[in-house]
Amino acid sequence: MKKVLSRAVIGTTGGWRDSHRMSDAVERGDVDIIGLGRPLREDSDFVSEALRRQVRRSNL
Repeated sequence: MKKVLSRAVIGTTGGWRDSHRMSDAVERGDVDIIGLGRPLREDSDFVSEALRRQVRRSNL
């Protein structure tokens, strides 16, 4: 989709639990934004660790 909509910002949400996969998807340019619902609300350590690039899966 990114190839067709090269000027559009592509976001996704739901089902993302592994910070490594999230980072890879953004770095490859597959997506620009990943929305975090439950991991952000329920597992604040997951978010802070992901921002420090400490790879792990969410407990949710």
